[in-house]
Amino acid sequence: MFTTVRRSLSAIAMTSMAALAISITAAQQRTPTFTVDPTWPSIPNNWVLGEVTSIATDSRDHIWVLHRPRSIPAEKRAQAAPPVLEFDNSGTLLASWGGDAPGYDWPEREHGIFVDAKDFVWISGNGGWPRPTTPGTGDDMILKFTMAGKLVMQIGHRGQSKGNADTENVHQPADTFVDARASELYVADGYGDQRIVVFDTNTGKFKRMWGAFGNTPAPEMKPNPPVPQPQEPGSEGPQQFGLPHAVKVSNDGTVYVADRIILPMLSPTQLEAVAAGTFSIDERVRSYVAEHLGFRWLEMPDAESTRALEAMLRRGEWKHGRPFLNPAPIRPSSAMSDGVS
Repeated sequence: MFTTVRRSLSAIAMTSMAALAISITAAQQRTPTFTVDPTWPSIPNNWVLGEVTSIATDSRDHIWVLHRPRSIPAEKRAQAAPPVLEFDNSGTLLASWGGDAPGYDWPEREHGIFVDAKDFVWISGNGGWPRPTTPGTGDDMILKFTMAGKLVMQIGHRGQSKGNADTENVHQPADTFVDARASELYVADGYGDQRIVVFDTNTGKFKRMWGAFGNTPAPEMKPNPPVPQPQEPGSEGPQQFGLPHAVKVSNDGTVYVADRIILPMLSPTQLEAVAAGTFSIDERVRSYVAEHLGFRWLEMPDAESTRALEAMLRRGEWKHGRPFLNPAPIRPSSAMSDGVS
């Protein structure tokens, strides 16, 4: 009798353990779901946000938001919130600061924010891209602030980039990351240069830089020659970065870089047309997107039509033809037309 009971208990225990294992495995494999919290965050003073370009978290799990006040329509720009906003988890605004001030070069076009383990806030911008700026302008610097918005250090200076091999300035940098253990600032210097560059976080001094595959960055930024992409057999892809857009360092010291397709260099005539708003940069990449990536384009007359189409695509209501790369808005005077198929 005792043996029978013991075996029964063992069978029950094994069955329970198996059920628990199945339950844990199912939980691990379950795809997480997310829903928008329409009440987060709470923005006081009737402030308005422009294009939100970057978000960071700090050691207290506070959320830092960087936006572009200059992107707000002129009629609402007087209500623009400061470019840097700190929120707690509940969405309550704790601090706000930033913008043009004596003593440093605030970015013309805010792009990246990072808060390091010592609670310093790093700001980057990509002013000067994609439209050329007048000489002596453009975001060729990185700014380091306290959490209260007091400047600690500036690396580089506005409009002073000397090219892809410059050790004193960046050129329209996209992203920053601080490796606290080594006191090193990693910069994805991608909109105006084609490199990863590293500075000392305490002194701002240059330490090292590299291009794709560890190659030495070319002295001047230039487009990669047409080659098969890495996903195509027999090629490692371009030998220099296109547009290094993000950089992260893992706990084991591995550096991860997100690279983007970059446009061919524009001729002086095309640059003038871009500045005048009569030439869309997207036109230069359509054939590449269609031929190499298997997408097609659909031009939209305005942002509202673009959002409506994107909603249709997400709902699966557009099922025919090749998939779209993100639908691109064009000048309001243009009619809706199907592009490269």
